[in-house]
Amino acid sequence: MIGIVVVSHSAMLAAGLKALADQLGSPAKLLLAAGVDDPDHPIGTDAIAVMSAIEEADDGSGVLLLSDIFGGTPSNIASRLIEPGRIEAVAPDVVRGTVDITVDIDSIDYGFDLMNTKAKSEELFDAAKYPTATYKGKLAGFKKGAPTKVVGDLTLHGITKPVQLNILSFKCMPHPMVKREVCGADAIATFRRDDFGMAAGKDWGFKMDVTLRIQVEALAAE
Repeated sequence: MIGIVVVSHSAMLAAGLKALADQLGSPAKLLLAAGVDDPDHPIGTDAIAVMSAIEEADDGSGVLLLSDIFGGTPSNIASRLIEPGRIEAVAPDVVRGTVDITVDIDSIDYGFDLMNTKAKSEELFDAAKYPTATYKGKLAGFKKGAPTKVVGDLTLHGITKPVQLNILSFKCMPHPMVKREVCGADAIATFRRDDFGMAAGKDWGFKMDVTLRIQVEALAAE
């Protein structure tokens, strides 16, 4: 019979699922690879524990890995351990990720005062009238537990238009020092600034294409 390994951030969550399966009388062999052996920071996932559980659960019929959060460390570990025909992995597709960024236009700094003044003037960003720029969107295009794009809207110079961010890299892993999950991402998009009413220099042949790059790193709250 196919063995089942629950891969989770939380030992308590995994234990609750096993208790439910036992109450339902499931005949499948169900093992847990959840949490980490650290009383102060028990939330986490140990890849070695997952591999050990797979070996114990497999009687030759194969193993199914169930992870708690699609896109988190458990599902990332599970997806890397897939062996077609022997090990398969599934995770609830309940990941919801949003991007909400606000930029203070007055913070623009080219390292040259005259350029800063020009950029903030009415000819370009018009910081006095439009003091902020925002980007709001949702993570999308998940592949092997990680998003590949952000579908959202850029509001700049008082104009809002759809702009898609393409995610160049996205990775989550346990932080080796603070024992919490850390995620990092690098995303890029291109748009035309004249679409946002910023056409200074267009008549002189200046390119209107702009590259927007967003790099972030986030640490899970305790």
